[in-house]
Amino acid sequence: MVERLPDKTPEPGKARQPLSASRFKATPEYANFTRGMIELLKVSKPELDERVRAAKEASPRFGNPNAAGRKRKPT
Repeated sequence: MVERLPDKTPEPGKARQPLSASRFKATPEYANFTRGMIELLKVSKPELDERVRAAKEASPRFGNPNAAGRKRKPT
């Protein structure tokens, strides 16, 4: 479970100081993000290629030249 940092709202008229890189990397949110990215990047290249191919074939836009996001061919 991720612990939340205490909400330290600045006084009116005073800006919050930005986090330095080292303080940002020490936050629980960053640690959770890092763990998630490591798990995501463990997928091998052949498995990733297979997942992409399967997702493209299962897409409702597959084979539809008029689907959203398609470039129009010059006529």
